[in-house]
Amino acid sequence: MRQYLQRHKKTILLIFLTLIITLGVIILVRSRSQMTKQENKMQEITFNYKSITPGATSKESVMSIIGDPLDQNQNNNQTTYTFTSPVEARPHEAVFEGSELLLFKETVNLNKTAKDIKDKFGDAPNMLYRSTVAGGFALYIYPDRGVAYLGDTSGKNIITEIWYFKPTTFENFKTKWAPDFYDSVATEGSPAEGAYY
Repeated sequence: MRQYLQRHKKTILLIFLTLIITLGVIILVRSRSQMTKQENKMQEITFNYKSITPGATSKESVMSIIGDPLDQNQNNNQTTYTFTSPVEARPHEAVFEGSELLLFKETVNLNKTAKDIKDKFGDAPNMLYRSTVAGGFALYIYPDRGVAYLGDTSGKNIITEIWYFKPTTFENFKTKWAPDFYDSVATEGSPAEGAYY
Protein backbone atom coordinates (compact mmCIF):
# COMPACT_ATOMS: atom_id res chain seq x y z
CA MET A 1 0.00 0.00 0.00
CA ARG A 2 2.84 2.30 0.91
CA GLN A 3 4.53 1.68 -2.40
CA TYR A 4 1.27 2.41 -4.22
CA LEU A 5 0.91 5.75 -2.41
CA GLN A 6 4.53 6.61 -3.17
CA ARG A 7 4.09 5.90 -6.90
CA HIS A 8 0.77 7.76 -7.22
CA LYS A 9 1.52 10.58 -4.80
CA LYS A 10 1.14 13.32 -7.45
CA THR A 11 -2.15 11.92 -8.79
CA ILE A 12 -3.66 11.61 -5.31
CA LEU A 13 -2.51 15.11 -4.42
CA LEU A 14 -4.00 16.48 -7.66
CA ILE A 15 -7.36 14.77 -6.98
CA PHE A 16 -7.36 16.06 -3.40
CA LEU A 17 -6.62 19.67 -4.51
CA THR A 18 -9.32 19.46 -7.20
CA LEU A 19 -11.90 18.39 -4.60
CA ILE A 20 -10.90 21.23 -2.24
CA ILE A 21 -11.08 23.83 -5.02
CA THR A 22 -14.47 22.49 -6.22
CA LEU A 23 -15.90 22.62 -2.69
CA GLY A 24 -14.55 26.16 -2.25
CA VAL A 25 -16.20 27.32 -5.48
CA ILE A 26 -19.54 25.73 -4.52
CA ILE A 27 -19.47 27.38 -1.08
CA LEU A 28 -18.57 30.77 -2.60
CA VAL A 29 -21.35 30.60 -5.22
CA ARG A 30 -23.95 29.60 -2.61
CA SER A 31 -22.97 32.38 -0.20
CA ARG A 32 -23.06 35.00 -2.97
CA SER A 33 -26.46 33.73 -4.08
CA GLN A 34 -27.80 33.98 -0.52
CA MET A 35 -26.36 37.50 -0.13
CA THR A 36 -27.98 38.58 -3.41
CA LYS A 37 -31.35 37.18 -2.27
CA GLN A 38 -31.07 39.04 1.05
CA GLU A 39 -30.10 42.30 -0.71
CA ASN A 40 -33.03 41.96 -3.14
CA LYS A 41 -35.42 41.31 -0.25
CA MET A 42 -34.12 44.39 1.59
CA GLN A 43 -34.58 46.51 -1.55
CA GLU A 44 -38.15 45.27 -1.85
CA ILE A 45 -38.94 46.01 1.77
CA THR A 46 -37.49 49.51 1.72
CA PHE A 47 -40.25 51.11 -0.32
CA ASN A 48 -40.80 54.44 1.40
CA TYR A 49 -41.50 58.15 1.03
CA LYS A 50 -38.39 60.36 1.18
CA SER A 51 -36.61 57.71 3.29
CA ILE A 52 -39.38 57.82 5.91
CA THR A 53 -39.76 54.25 7.13
CA PRO A 54 -42.17 53.15 9.89
CA GLY A 55 -40.35 51.51 12.76
CA ALA A 56 -37.06 53.12 11.74
CA THR A 57 -37.67 56.87 11.34
CA SER A 58 -38.21 58.99 14.45
CA LYS A 59 -40.71 61.80 14.87
CA GLU A 60 -37.92 64.36 14.82
CA SER A 61 -36.56 62.94 11.56
CA VAL A 62 -40.00 62.97 9.92
CA MET A 63 -40.45 66.62 10.84
CA SER A 64 -36.99 67.55 9.60
CA ILE A 65 -37.70 65.81 6.27
CA ILE A 66 -41.21 67.14 5.54
CA GLY A 67 -41.59 70.13 7.83
CA ASP A 68 -43.73 71.14 10.78
CA PRO A 69 -47.12 69.46 11.15
CA LEU A 70 -50.31 71.29 10.22
CA ASP A 71 -52.31 69.62 12.96
CA GLN A 72 -52.19 66.84 15.50
CA ASN A 73 -54.78 64.55 17.06
CA GLN A 74 -54.23 62.41 20.16
CA ASN A 75 -56.05 59.06 20.37
CA ASN A 76 -55.11 56.90 23.37
CA ASN A 77 -51.33 56.44 23.17
CA GLN A 78 -51.11 57.35 19.46
CA THR A 79 -50.71 60.80 17.95
CA THR A 80 -51.63 61.54 14.34
CA TYR A 81 -49.93 64.49 12.67
CA THR A 82 -50.91 65.97 9.32
CA PHE A 83 -48.38 67.55 6.97
CA THR A 84 -48.51 69.65 3.81
CA SER A 85 -48.93 67.51 0.69
CA PRO A 86 -49.22 68.24 -3.04
CA VAL A 87 -53.01 68.14 -2.62
CA GLU A 88 -54.11 70.95 -0.30
CA ALA A 89 -57.38 69.30 0.74
CA ARG A 90 -55.68 65.98 1.62
CA PRO A 91 -52.56 66.27 3.78
CA HIS A 92 -50.00 63.54 4.44
CA GLU A 93 -50.59 61.72 7.74
CA ALA A 94 -48.13 60.23 10.21
CA VAL A 95 -49.17 58.11 13.19
CA PHE A 96 -46.74 57.87 16.10
CA GLU A 97 -46.65 56.00 19.38
CA GLY A 98 -44.28 58.07 21.47
CA SER A 99 -41.56 58.97 18.98
CA GLU A 100 -41.90 55.76 16.91
CA LEU A 101 -43.51 56.10 13.48
CA LEU A 102 -46.15 53.40 13.01
CA LEU A 103 -47.91 54.50 9.80
CA PHE A 104 -47.25 57.11 7.13
CA LYS A 105 -49.90 57.96 4.52
CA GLU A 106 -48.49 59.74 1.49
CA THR A 107 -50.98 61.78 -0.52
CA VAL A 108 -50.26 61.30 -4.21
CA ASN A 109 -50.94 63.91 -6.87
CA LEU A 110 -50.89 61.89 -10.11
CA ASN A 111 -47.07 61.70 -9.90
CA LYS A 112 -47.15 57.98 -9.05
CA THR A 113 -49.26 55.16 -10.38
CA ALA A 114 -50.27 51.71 -9.24
CA LYS A 115 -47.91 50.41 -11.93
CA ASP A 116 -44.94 51.78 -9.93
CA ILE A 117 -45.89 49.57 -6.99
CA LYS A 118 -47.00 46.58 -9.07
CA ASP A 119 -43.68 46.62 -10.95
CA LYS A 120 -41.87 46.28 -7.63
CA PHE A 121 -44.17 43.86 -5.77
CA GLY A 122 -46.56 42.30 -8.29
CA ASP A 123 -50.33 42.25 -7.81
CA ALA A 124 -51.54 42.99 -4.29
CA PRO A 125 -52.38 39.84 -2.36
CA ASN A 126 -55.14 41.60 -0.39
CA MET A 127 -57.80 44.24 -1.06
CA LEU A 128 -60.25 46.16 1.09
CA TYR A 129 -62.97 48.52 -0.09
CA ARG A 130 -63.68 52.01 1.18
CA SER A 131 -67.42 51.45 0.88
CA THR A 132 -69.80 48.78 -0.22
CA VAL A 133 -70.44 50.71 -3.44
CA ALA A 134 -69.31 48.90 -6.58
CA GLY A 135 -66.62 50.79 -8.49
CA GLY A 136 -64.56 53.57 -7.04
CA PHE A 137 -61.42 52.94 -5.05
CA ALA A 138 -59.96 50.04 -3.08
CA LEU A 139 -57.05 49.64 -0.71
CA TYR A 140 -54.50 47.28 -2.26
CA ILE A 141 -52.39 45.78 0.53
CA TYR A 142 -48.98 44.09 0.64
CA PRO A 143 -48.95 43.36 4.38
CA ASP A 144 -45.62 41.50 4.42
CA ARG A 145 -43.96 44.36 2.50
CA GLY A 146 -45.31 47.18 4.68
CA VAL A 147 -47.03 49.05 1.85
CA ALA A 148 -50.59 49.60 0.62
CA TYR A 149 -52.15 51.99 -1.85
CA LEU A 150 -55.58 53.47 -2.34
CA GLY A 151 -56.33 53.12 -6.03
CA ASP A 152 -59.10 52.93 -8.57
CA THR A 153 -60.69 49.59 -9.33
CA SER A 154 -61.16 50.34 -13.03
CA GLY A 155 -57.61 49.36 -13.97
CA LYS A 156 -56.46 52.88 -14.88
CA ASN A 157 -53.59 52.64 -12.35
CA ILE A 158 -54.69 55.84 -10.58
CA ILE A 159 -53.72 56.08 -6.92
CA THR A 160 -54.49 58.75 -4.36
CA GLU A 161 -52.56 57.51 -1.32
CA ILE A 162 -49.67 55.20 -0.45
CA TRP A 163 -49.60 53.82 3.07
CA TYR A 164 -46.29 52.76 4.66
CA PHE A 165 -46.29 50.61 7.81
CA LYS A 166 -44.23 47.98 9.56
CA PRO A 167 -44.72 44.62 7.82
CA THR A 168 -47.51 42.60 9.43
CA THR A 169 -50.25 40.11 8.63
CA PHE A 170 -53.34 41.05 6.65
CA GLU A 171 -55.62 40.49 9.66
CA ASN A 172 -53.47 42.72 11.90
CA PHE A 173 -53.34 45.41 9.20
CA LYS A 174 -57.10 45.31 8.74
CA THR A 175 -57.78 45.54 12.47
CA LYS A 176 -55.22 48.23 13.24
CA TRP A 177 -55.18 50.47 10.15
CA ALA A 178 -58.31 49.79 8.10
CA PRO A 179 -61.22 49.03 10.45
CA ASP A 180 -63.59 51.19 8.37
CA PHE A 181 -62.89 49.29 5.14
CA TYR A 182 -64.92 46.35 3.83
CA ASP A 183 -63.82 42.90 2.68
CA SER A 184 -66.03 42.99 -0.37
CA VAL A 185 -68.30 45.18 -2.45
CA ALA A 186 -72.01 44.59 -2.10
CA THR A 187 -73.79 43.11 -5.05
CA GLU A 188 -77.49 43.28 -5.71
CA GLY A 189 -79.24 40.86 -3.40
CA SER A 190 -76.32 40.47 -0.99
CA PRO A 191 -76.95 40.95 2.71
CA ALA A 192 -74.15 43.54 3.16
CA GLU A 193 -75.17 45.95 5.88
CA GLY A 194 -75.51 49.54 4.69
CA ALA A 195 -74.91 48.54 1.08
CA TYR A 196 -75.54 50.84 -1.84
CA TYR A 197 -76.45 49.76 -5.37
